[in-house]
Amino acid sequence: MQVPNQVQELINHPDLRQYKEYSISRGHNRPKRNIQAPCDGLKEAQQWLLKKVLYRRFGWMCVHPACKGFMPNKSAKDAVMPHIAHNYILELDIKDFFPSITEDLVAKFLRQVSMPNFIPHLTHDDIIKLICYKGHLPQGAPTSPFVSNLVMIDADALIQKVAIDFGMVYTRYADDIVLSANWDGAGTRNEAKETLRLVESKVQEILSNYDLTLNSRKSKIVRPHQRQKILGIVVNEKLSVPRWIRKRIRARLHRCGQHLIEIKKMPAELVGLLAYVKSINEEQWEVLVDHHTKHLAIARKSGILGYINRAARRRGQQTNSLTMEI
Repeated sequence: MQVPNQVQELINHPDLRQYKEYSISRGHNRPKRNIQAPCDGLKEAQQWLLKKVLYRRFGWMCVHPACKGFMPNKSAKDAVMPHIAHNYILELDIKDFFPSITEDLVAKFLRQVSMPNFIPHLTHDDIIKLICYKGHLPQGAPTSPFVSNLVMIDADALIQKVAIDFGMVYTRYADDIVLSANWDGAGTRNEAKETLRLVESKVQEILSNYDLTLNSRKSKIVRPHQRQKILGIVVNEKLSVPRWIRKRIRARLHRCGQHLIEIKKMPAELVGLLAYVKSINEEQWEVLVDHHTKHLAIARKSGILGYINRAARRRGQQTNSLTMEI
């Protein structure tokens, strides 16, 4: 396989590697998220690199099993399921995740592996030129999620070892780290809290070797008898959608029933929320629908349930984006 001419042009001419920078709001009292979106030509080159080179060379076997974000057929649901009904949960957040994954980290990973022989003229430097911007992974490039998982594989393995040493379960969903345990009879709550803080310090020590740091403001310890919510999903006894989301859906279903809104005109957000609930907890979805049969009568006749079912199948693997939106 040869490097396409347009890709080679982008490698040879830095001025062609253009990005559009902008910020998006993340809600009340939350800092805006800075996006660096590649131009069309560069985006196509990154997609070629991702599918024809990175996937083929590394595949998903080079991603740690604890990593659930940016993975095919994986979602936030997969990241929280191992923590169901655990009485202690430690939630951590990696600060400025993509901007903190530098060219040096990417280069270090590439040096540890050999590139495929079917692209002999594509060097490590060429790859870095295509996937990095201003010295780090750009948030907005199609290559950044997969590359971040590759770079994190050793850190994930070390954190997994810490989790095992303390009898905990570990998952990571992008920049969200979750460790949990059932510590029945493991001493007082204060002792458990001290142990979790020790685990947090060990995680920070591991991340510091990769020039990554935890956002201490987002560190959270959830104790027994508290509502345990991870990535927007309640996990106390079983997976559950928070009450406020279901309340919002009920109100909007009621309005749709009152105004006899046809399926083609039903708000996309409502269909998305219903699909989200169905992908997390089908029983809660059935309750929502059954409680509002009279408001959905006309929608049922026009195929609303089939439409939501299809949306749930499409969105069931994309709960991260839905979680962020709501």
